[in-house]
Amino acid sequence: AADLRPLIARTEENLRAATPAHALTGPVARGDARTVRSQLAALADRPRMLALYRALGTFLLDLVPSSVRGEGHREVARLLAEDHPPVRKESP
Repeated sequence: AADLRPLIARTEENLRAATPAHALTGPVARGDARTVRSQLAALADRPRMLALYRALGTFLLDLVPSSVRGEGHREVARLLAEDHPPVRKESP
């Protein structure tokens, strides 16, 4: 829990300064499928955390304004919807 304090504090600051949709940060908000894939793979052996990550990621993705969504966001949605842990893709 202590590891999450900086993230929680920053989220609180963002929410005080903007609407939830405009306060979003992180790989889901950016449509960073590579990072989401890596994080999902890192949670592969922790099914409850993986399920929580998928649920929260899906919720956050729904908050991303449609005006800024792109292919990366569509790939993140696909990754979050998968029933199995993703396989890490090696960098070229």
